[in-house]
Amino acid sequence: MFKGLSASQKKSLEYEIISENARLKIARIFRGTTRIEDNNSDIEIILKNRIINIARQVEGLSIYRLESDADGYYYPAEKAWHYGELEAIPRRQTTENLLETLCDLIDEELIPIDEINEILGEDNSKIQIVQRRDDLEVEIVSVDDISDENIESEHPNIRKLVDRMDMLFKSEDFAGVLHTSASIFETLAKDVIKRTTIDNQPLGSFFEAYRKTSKLPESVLDMIKEIYDKRNKEPLAGHGSTIEPTIDREEAIILVQMTKAFIRMERQLSEPEVVK
Repeated sequence: MFKGLSASQKKSLEYEIISENARLKIARIFRGTTRIEDNNSDIEIILKNRIINIARQVEGLSIYRLESDADGYYYPAEKAWHYGELEAIPRRQTTENLLETLCDLIDEELIPIDEINEILGEDNSKIQIVQRRDDLEVEIVSVDDISDENIESEHPNIRKLVDRMDMLFKSEDFAGVLHTSASIFETLAKDVIKRTTIDNQPLGSFFEAYRKTSKLPESVLDMIKEIYDKRNKEPLAGHGSTIEPTIDREEAIILVQMTKAFIRMERQLSEPEVVK
C-alpha cells in the first residue's frame, strides 16, 4: 500500500522537475491502459473514471461520479469529458501531485511500475518508485548522492545546483553563488524552450527566445538577464581573475532567495495550460 509522500520527501521535490516530454509519455500510458481492444467503450469509460478520480483526490478536487441512463448508456458528452480530463491530469499536476497519483495508480495495478520508472529515468529524474513487500515507496536520491559531474552536464539536476548554491553561500564564496545562480537560470531556460539546438549554447545566445517563451514578467526576466551578464563580468564568477570579487554577503542573500523564488515561479507558470 502506498502511504503517501513524507514531509521531507515533499521538501526534496521542491526543485525537482518532470518535463513536458515525460508528462506526454505518462499520458500515453494512461491512454494505453484504458484502451479496450474489443471496443467495449463502457469498460473504457469506467477505467478512465477510476484513474481520473484517484488523481482528483490527490489534487483535492471533487470526485466525478459516473452515472449512466436507465438503459446503462453513457452519453457522448460524458465520454468526451473523460477523454479530456484523462489527458489533462499529467499536464496540470505539480511534480508532487503527479508522483502521488502515479503511486496510487501503480498500487491499484492500473499502470505498470517498470514503464513509469523508465520514463522518469529517461527524464534525468533522480526519482524511482520501488515495491518493497507490501509497501510502495518513492525513492528520491539525496543531493549528496548526485554526482558532481552532473553539474557540468548540459542539463544538470536543479536540486543539486540549489544545494551547491547554498553551500557556496555558507562558505562565503559569493562569486560562486552568482555563478551557480546563472547556471540554474540557464538550465531552466533550456527546459522551457525545449530545443535540442540550444543544448550546447550559453544563455546569452538564446535569451531572447527564452523571453518570448517564458511566462515570467518582463521585470523578472530583466533581472535574470542582469544576473547572467554580471556572472560573465564578476571576477571569479564566470572566469579566473586576480581581482577581488565585488559581490558582498547582502547581495548574495538576495541572490539566493530570489533564485529560489524564480525557480518556483517559472515551474508553475511554465506548466502546460489546460483550457476548461
